[in-house]
Amino acid sequence: MQKQVLIIGAVFLVIIIGGIFLLLSQTETRSRLGEPKYSTTPTQWSQEGDYRIEETSEGIVVTNEKAGFSFKVPDGWSLETQSFGENDFNIELFSPDAIKKEGNPPISKGCGIGLNTLFQEDEWFFWKGQILEYKETPDLLPEDEEIINIGGKFALKTSKNTDDPVAIEVFGEIIQIHIPINNNGIIEFGITMMTERKSDCKAEFDTFISSFSID
Repeated sequence: MQKQVLIIGAVFLVIIIGGIFLLLSQTETRSRLGEPKYSTTPTQWSQEGDYRIEETSEGIVVTNEKAGFSFKVPDGWSLETQSFGENDFNIELFSPDAIKKEGNPPISKGCGIGLNTLFQEDEWFFWKGQILEYKETPDLLPEDEEIINIGGKFALKTSKNTDDPVAIEVFGEIIQIHIPINNNGIIEFGITMMTERKSDCKAEFDTFISSFSID
């Protein structure tokens, strides 16, 4: 059981910080009816050139004009970028007290936010459908999920490792956000929070979300 918990925690952490949601042009997609479908629609990832990182009087602001959004880096946090192969490009933010390390999780202290943007019709329909379904039928919404509004767009917020002390101790708590946007785009980001800074991390994550502007 404990081994399964660790494996599950590692998978979720890769999703959040590594940003590897879709790696192949052929993807398995999920319909609102629960029937998996296969698509050969290529996934397009926002690349480094799509992002502009600027120092402003209010702090560091990141803009993705292709996807039509911007956000402010939390005060005192560091920003790094990371690429996976020739496709996926991530922006990673780390709290001032974050201690990075190799492997999963990539931090042993503090908190880290990972963000990427992709364009994929079937995935867009899935997340859009999930949000619509939960809005129309709130009773179907799982306890660990919530529909929220970010920058004028509805988003699905999912909490992980909230009730498992072993997973929390090893991998921290995790919050995932999926925002379907225009042109079949999806903004995916999330935070990993190690135990000793959980409350502060959540507060800073809320501030990060409130800074999001979407066209």
